[in-house]
Amino acid sequence: FGLAVLDITSGRFSVQEIKGWETLLAELERLNPAELLIPDDWPQGLPAEKRRGVRRRAPWDFDRDSAHKSLCQQFGTQDLKGFGCQNLTLAIGAAGCLLAYAK
Repeated sequence: FGLAVLDITSGRFSVQEIKGWETLLAELERLNPAELLIPDDWPQGLPAEKRRGVRRRAPWDFDRDSAHKSLCQQFGTQDLKGFGCQNLTLAIGAAGCLLAYAK
């Protein structure tokens, strides 16, 4: 799973990739986000949907290529190497969706 987190109060923006539902749910419990963006094509009734603030987004909002372009434009860079996430395909997709949602 790709996970992107934006803390509006501090401006902290981070990404990570997580393996497995249990690990994802534990991380969501730890972070306790006010809102959670998930792809609209995920099955209904997933454990993550029981959280408050769940918003379903179109699957293409998580597209890695358009997310990469948007993130580079936002941060004024040619690539994401300086952030150490250039190979985190799922996380980049999540970050692109989050960036578009935040705008």
